[in-house]
Amino acid sequence: MKKQLQPEWTFRWEEIEKKSDFPLTVTKVQDLKAMTPPHSHEFFELLLVVSGTGHYETPSGEYQLRPGDIFLLLPGQVHAFSRQHHLTVYNILWKSAESCIDLQEIENLPGYHLFFHLEPNTRDSTRFKRHLNLDREQLAFTQSLVERLYNEIQARRSGYKLLARSLLAELFVMICRFSVRQNPEENDLLQTARIIQFIQANFSKPLHRGFLARRANMSEATFFRRFKEATGFSPTDYILNFRLAKAEAMLRDTSLSLAEISEKCGFCDSNYFGMQFRKRYNITPHRFRRQFCR
Repeated sequence: MKKQLQPEWTFRWEEIEKKSDFPLTVTKVQDLKAMTPPHSHEFFELLLVVSGTGHYETPSGEYQLRPGDIFLLLPGQVHAFSRQHHLTVYNILWKSAESCIDLQEIENLPGYHLFFHLEPNTRDSTRFKRHLNLDREQLAFTQSLVERLYNEIQARRSGYKLLARSLLAELFVMICRFSVRQNPEENDLLQTARIIQFIQANFSKPLHRGFLARRANMSEATFFRRFKEATGFSPTDYILNFRLAKAEAMLRDTSLSLAEISEKCGFCDSNYFGMQFRKRYNITPHRFRRQFCR
């Protein structure tokens, strides 16, 4: 059951990293220092529980933390921590993933969509049933990786920024792999993540709901329901939004004609593309390109 959980304050990045221009940091907190009243923040946070227990509170309810729990906390999400017992956690904080690493290859992993998008946005409906909990071997590996990242950022030796970015990329890849390995045969979110990966790799091709449902091994009705629950969009709207985002990037970054962009982004014709672009951005593709290229 949802409850009132009003943030007492919102953390800003400048309050966390006052003396550094590096958009990534790691903190380690233990026992009473791990307890915080309701708050939110303007940056991303990856929470790794390495020992002890405590309560993670959200507007959707409470969850008892245990070793191996790993959560992505999105900007603006209100949360609190209470009732700890020898709790030790690492917090990996970053302003935006794009400012730290190149996400292009990581986004092609099914586990990326599962952990970084679908699970955080479906905790209300799943009540934490789909979150990632690392087994003992996975936790030992992940803790070692995070401690290396923590030590590099704390010491700030020559080359630490490059190494920290590399360690963060390795951490993201391993989280994606661990997410896929966790009960893959039972995880309907994983099926949705794989369909999202397929859509993003094939957005220029015809993608009909029936075809995608068969690929997910679901009826059309079940596929539609699960996809919308996980993403907040119908399959048709999700595909359209993704194609328009790709078209916007091509208008800004290439000299391709509108007809070529329309074709490469999977639209049936350039007139339909223009109509949908104007409906989404309140500007025609021609005007968008002229304004951007000034």
